[in-house]
Amino acid sequence: MSYTSELEHWRIEAKAYYDHVEEKHIISDPARGIRPQPIIKRWEVKRLLGRGGFGEVRLEKHGDNERAVKRIGTTGEQLKDAEYVRELKALLEFSKPKASQDSHSLPTSRILT
Repeated sequence: MSYTSELEHWRIEAKAYYDHVEEKHIISDPARGIRPQPIIKRWEVKRLLGRGGFGEVRLEKHGDNERAVKRIGTTGEQLKDAEYVRELKALLEFSKPKASQDSHSLPTSRILT
């Protein structure tokens, strides 16, 4: 699978705010007669974990789940196109489940756009 198609596969529709992130998921269950419907997950920002040249990493929480999310700026002269794509590829590789992980420790999130 090419990086472009992998990025599209892992993409989540989300809106990032200062204190939270809202993710839109489409949920359906044809076996139970549930038609596709949007569900919004709200992740609360708990604290800033770090900041670097390409963005910042924040600790976010939704229910009992926590995750570290790298937020990359997409405006201004912060990143050129090639640097942006390279950073997304690195995040994609880092976000993939590792062979040593069992099903109980898989990441609960993907790349936010």
